[in-house]
Amino acid sequence: MNKEMGLIGYCAPFEDDFYTRSTMKGLFWEFKNAGLIMVGVSSYEDFPSEIVNPYDSRHVGHDMPELFANTDAWLHCFRDPKNMGLLPGMPRLNAAESDFVDTERNDGGGRLIPEGPRPSPEEREYDAVYVNRGGGWNDFNRNWALAEPAIAAMAADGVRFVVINRMPSDAVLNRYPGAKENITQLDSLPWNEYLSLVEKLGFVFAPNVHDASPRVVSEAQSLDTPVLLNRDILGGWKYLEEQDEQGRIRAGEFFDTGLGGDKNGVSDEAVEAIVEAARKLLARDAEPDRGGLAPRDNIKSKWARDNSKARLRAFFEDVIGLERLAEAKHLAVKYHIRPSSSRSLAAAAGETHPDEHSDGWRLSRALASTAGHAHEDPGYAWAKHHSPAGVHPSSALPGPVVVREVRGLADHWTHRGLEAPEIISPLGLELRFDGLRRFAATLDDPELRDFVLDTILQHGGLIERV
Repeated sequence: MNKEMGLIGYCAPFEDDFYTRSTMKGLFWEFKNAGLIMVGVSSYEDFPSEIVNPYDSRHVGHDMPELFANTDAWLHCFRDPKNMGLLPGMPRLNAAESDFVDTERNDGGGRLIPEGPRPSPEEREYDAVYVNRGGGWNDFNRNWALAEPAIAAMAADGVRFVVINRMPSDAVLNRYPGAKENITQLDSLPWNEYLSLVEKLGFVFAPNVHDASPRVVSEAQSLDTPVLLNRDILGGWKYLEEQDEQGRIRAGEFFDTGLGGDKNGVSDEAVEAIVEAARKLLARDAEPDRGGLAPRDNIKSKWARDNSKARLRAFFEDVIGLERLAEAKHLAVKYHIRPSSSRSLAAAAGETHPDEHSDGWRLSRALASTAGHAHEDPGYAWAKHHSPAGVHPSSALPGPVVVREVRGLADHWTHRGLEAPEIISPLGLELRFDGLRRFAATLDDPELRDFVLDTILQHGGLIERV
């Protein structure tokens, strides 16, 4: 959506790093005080509940609930939002990023329209796929502790599996005779090639628990491919809610692990439940009427892009009101606040090299102007507002810090007919300053100072401790 709407979404906890976190909180208050509409989005693990992934560097902590209390509305994905950190009385809508799948997409980047008739079980090369890029964070998020033995068990039961990146270990495979022969490991695929693979499968295996917006599920259904889904998943469960007149799930099958509070655990009973669910799903798909399976019709009838856009618009008009929406849009246009994804704040915190179309950094310059301190770093403004009386904000923050790799700065300097000073390196700009004092103060020339600051805020850069 290439329109300035005055809606600012944040979809994850801010990074734990002190400076980055302070900057993001500063951006939040700049946006809020400017009159824009703040929207929380549950699109990152358990957020707004605390993150439990032991490999994560983002946490809610003690300070983000204050932001939650000043949020105008929330888009969530949970069965029971009251137990997931949403404040009582908060206007909310069950809407996840994965809801907005474009089921009619068909371009060079990828195709979500089935190309032709689905291959029969006899014609298929593979039956199922599991995706995991590896590493501690992904292993936790993709529930590798359960996926590894379950894939081996299904393969031993005759399911021809493709695993992308992550292969079960020999120790696990040896427990399931015949499993290794039915598992093919592939490296990471381009998205369009991955979709072509998914279209030809019997099902996509999604054992995830701490996944708020499983696009792998809605994309598979767009291609008319069923999903074998963990009933304990945080988001995406609603895509398998619809049943036909015989009580059969239209988009795939759930499996129940029976693991209670240890949702990311593993047991022999849980593995056997997955094997049974896979048998049932493949048997249904082999029936003349596919056993009532209609994944693509299911996702299109209630979710997908057009339905989800209409639902979202109705929600905002109802809980925010047309007058305030128009006012926020006017502010966004007035101050040239460019549109971005729902990660306006959170992605900016974790994005190392944002480009001119990315989130966060380019927005801060316009909003800082509305607050009357156009050349002040937003993190500094936040620290100044929250510091105890008489305490300079830089004394409470780590230093020195470095602003580095500001893309395009040297070229802009040349275009202005200025000789690039020593602080410009082939990699970009590198300036040191104490705490969060305005680094522009290190430059004597006011015009040069303003130009450097404007360029950095417009083109983005990584600010980090050294």
